[in-house]
Amino acid sequence: MSYKLELRFRETTAQVTKQQDRMLETTAKRAVVYAKQRARVKSGEMRDSIGYRKIAPGQYELFIGAPHGLFHELGTSRIPAQPMLRPGIAQAASELGAGSLIIDEV
Repeated sequence: MSYKLELRFRETTAQVTKQQDRMLETTAKRAVVYAKQRARVKSGEMRDSIGYRKIAPGQYELFIGAPHGLFHELGTSRIPAQPMLRPGIAQAASELGAGSLIIDEV
């Protein structure tokens, strides 16, 4: 089970310009770097499974592919959450001034 977040602008994809799409891709790339920096590293599997992919113009999906990534991101009844993706996205978006972004769980 992987954990996925969708990153997009508030506007519909038809209204997203190429410049906005490039800015969103840059945000996704930076968010992945920041998320990997926050990842707990025992074997490196979880850190190495963090990535992104383009879904449509103006829509990118960020994910943790490791099966245990979901439990670290959201926590369980026994372990507290140690989020990586959401803080990574927040940091990258604030640096680029991308305030009109929507982050949805997929």
